[in-house]
Amino acid sequence: MSSLTREKAEEICQHIRTNPDSIFGQKYWQCRHACVVQSQQKSDKWETRFLAIAKFRVFLLYGKSISTIKLEKSFNVLALRNLELLQQEQILQIGWEDRPGGTKSFSSTPIVVLHLFLRKPDGSKTKDLALELLSTLKHYFPEIQKSLTKLFISLSPPLIADFALLPLSTPELPCHNFRRSYVAYCDWMEQPFRDEIIWDIERIYFFHGQHELDLNDFSHLSLKDQQALIGSIQFSSFFTGIFADSLRLQNEHIDSLFLLIRRSHSLRSLYFNRCTLPIKDFLTQFSIALSTNINLPLERLRLVGIVLEDKKGLTQLGTLLPQLSSLRALSFAECLLSEKCALAFLNGLHHGIRLANDSAKGEDATVTGNTLINSDNGRFQLEALNLSGNPLGSGVELAEQLANFLALNTGAIRFLDLNGTAIQLDRLWAALKLGGLGLEVLRLGGCHIAQTKRSVRNSGKDSAQIANELFSSFLSLKELDLTGTHLTSELLSGILEGISTNANLPSSSLSFCLDNCIVGSTTQCVNVFEQYLLECPCICSLSLRDNSLEHETYRLLPIICKMRGLRKFDIGGANFFGLKANKKHAQMLSAIVTEFVRLVNGEDEESNLDELSLSDSRLGSHLSILLNALGLSRSLRKLNLSNCDLGPGGARLLGKSLQLNQSLRQLSLDRNQIGIDGFYELARALRLNNTLLALDLPTSDLSDSMTLLARIPIERARLMAIIAEIEEALKRNVDFSVTNGPTNGQLAMKAMHSLNIGCDRYNINGSETSEIKKVAFHKIGKLIAQIGEQKSDDINIFNDSFKNNGDKRRTKIVDKFIEELGQFVEDNNKNFLQSFSDRLAVQECVEICSLNNQQPDIINNISEKHAKEDQLKEKLTQFFNRYTRQKNF
Repeated sequence: MSSLTREKAEEICQHIRTNPDSIFGQKYWQCRHACVVQSQQKSDKWETRFLAIAKFRVFLLYGKSISTIKLEKSFNVLALRNLELLQQEQILQIGWEDRPGGTKSFSSTPIVVLHLFLRKPDGSKTKDLALELLSTLKHYFPEIQKSLTKLFISLSPPLIADFALLPLSTPELPCHNFRRSYVAYCDWMEQPFRDEIIWDIERIYFFHGQHELDLNDFSHLSLKDQQALIGSIQFSSFFTGIFADSLRLQNEHIDSLFLLIRRSHSLRSLYFNRCTLPIKDFLTQFSIALSTNINLPLERLRLVGIVLEDKKGLTQLGTLLPQLSSLRALSFAECLLSEKCALAFLNGLHHGIRLANDSAKGEDATVTGNTLINSDNGRFQLEALNLSGNPLGSGVELAEQLANFLALNTGAIRFLDLNGTAIQLDRLWAALKLGGLGLEVLRLGGCHIAQTKRSVRNSGKDSAQIANELFSSFLSLKELDLTGTHLTSELLSGILEGISTNANLPSSSLSFCLDNCIVGSTTQCVNVFEQYLLECPCICSLSLRDNSLEHETYRLLPIICKMRGLRKFDIGGANFFGLKANKKHAQMLSAIVTEFVRLVNGEDEESNLDELSLSDSRLGSHLSILLNALGLSRSLRKLNLSNCDLGPGGARLLGKSLQLNQSLRQLSLDRNQIGIDGFYELARALRLNNTLLALDLPTSDLSDSMTLLARIPIERARLMAIIAEIEEALKRNVDFSVTNGPTNGQLAMKAMHSLNIGCDRYNINGSETSEIKKVAFHKIGKLIAQIGEQKSDDINIFNDSFKNNGDKRRTKIVDKFIEELGQFVEDNNKNFLQSFSDRLAVQECVEICSLNNQQPDIINNISEKHAKEDQLKEKLTQFFNRYTRQKNF
């Protein structure tokens, strides 16, 4: 300092503070700190330097005047690797990572750390310099505290303790100050930042609260831009997941991902779907990165559609995963895992679980006194395992290893998907009894049921008995998928008997899929259905597609009709092809479709079925009975008639039913060759239908029609106008149902629809004996129609005018109704009052008075007649009030 006075040094520092953009560049327009220091790097000689922190970068300058000041070195604050307080905090050792800016791969270049010793000219402590550096680091990466030990090679304990006391970033920016972190990280990579990335994160991700970084949103950017984006979130708790779908990942992606895994303290989800990996030993490298951050709170690891042939990596990963106590879901679906690869992974899991359990026991043993120990706390408990789509084969060893894993998993498994693996279920049943009774979703489609050649019958009975015991013990099973798993009648009987005796499953809670499952005699399987289905109230969804049921469907459907807990039924596909191929079976097909009508409309007052699918059944004209009956359906919400060969005639019948139907919300009709005439019928129906919300656009039929009309511009334009009308009608229905709710007219139409159904239920067919009931329904229908014509403000039950005047208005309506009924009684039938009172008592549970032991001539008594009319008025008013309130008038 002999050649540089204190005043001159302060002048230079002040110049640095006020003019950082002219010294360092426009990018570093804000200087956070500037001071004079003495530095020592290679020799024992101390040299006078100026230390400046501008934005997110540290600068070391030298010079004796403002005009001669020059830059010696600089580094990004994120490059800090060492901060050591030496010699009673009088010397500060700084180490930073030096990496060329053009480096393409982080993992391919060894880390070089440069060191520098600093002290103050007056010999005071240098802790404030270290805290200034850490304060800058915290300003740009506010949540880096949990990762300090991963970022720094060495950091003095006092600095670690004081880090939490440093001020937070102000003002706070969206997504946990993403902008600051991203720009600082781009500077560390020595590349420009992209405003587009900042805009997307701060606007879209912040607005929707999206915490999973979707690489597909930025796949159009350069690799370095994507690399900087992934790296910038490694210290942020806002981003908790990485997602990539069908991307060709490069080495830059993988390097950034591994760096994120090593340093992150908030990564909970990692999902790569059908991505191409640049390295074959991905799992090995992934395991190495994960082993350096074993406290990572990873909950979901999903690698789907990625070829994984790294047996060494699978073994390492299997051994490592049980140490992640937070892991709950693991998916290797469609990864082409062979039996050997799967065995390597399962063996690693077994070894890892044992090591984790031994470690946990050792920790528990160190606890003394009266400390309460939770044996499940911190233990590996996988809840979801998905190995579907992998050709695992039917080997005995694999099935046993999977069974051992389920047993070692302490019953935590809730989701198990083995669809398409062809694994032996015989070996799995017993293991599920030990460790899988808590399963909620069990998918075993396309699996293998082993049978010995010597005793096929006995083997089937044994398997059925084990299945019976298993399915009677499940605690909360919600979905069971056996698609493509060939079941004999014995095994099917065992499964259904177990479900029927299971008292743990609540009513209408189980979705059961048996597509393409029945082998052997369909008669025997339908006998099993007849025996057990009614004893399974827990089944809410049943799928029996592609089972070639044929004429046995006629026996099955009455059972289905009686399943009051059933909400969804799918019997499409190859179930009627044999009947349809021969005309002599036309009567049987008509009888089957009639049973469908009973299923849709219900035998009792209410039908519980919400969804029916007949897709790919190709029943054609045989469905006309069902199409005609849809107008009276009360509960059906969703109907799938795709690929049923309806044609324009079927579309016409469907259109007429849609004009009356008030329950259907979603309709699927693709591949029915309905043509332009069919589209026109649908458009006409939607002019009057206000309740259908979704019509899956028949793209195949539309494409065929457009091709046929390619040379007829007028018809082509007409078709486009019809499609536009259909879309507009659906939009009208959706908008109205969401915003305003139904109008009085629509509610009146719903009530009229209920009355029409009531007429059929009361067998009103025009005969003389039913004429009285027909007229009564007609009178009530006219009154309801009158209500529908009134303004909403006059009828709405939430409106004050309705509360004040609604009762008087309904009283007038009832008075008019009684007057008309009285006139009808005088002119047509003296016993009408008695008949109508009985009808109210039986159908509506409204007891007017006891009419027993009355003489036929009592109606002629004028005083008693007026008394009964007054009594009828009172009861009708009560009934009418209750009815209109239930219908939301």
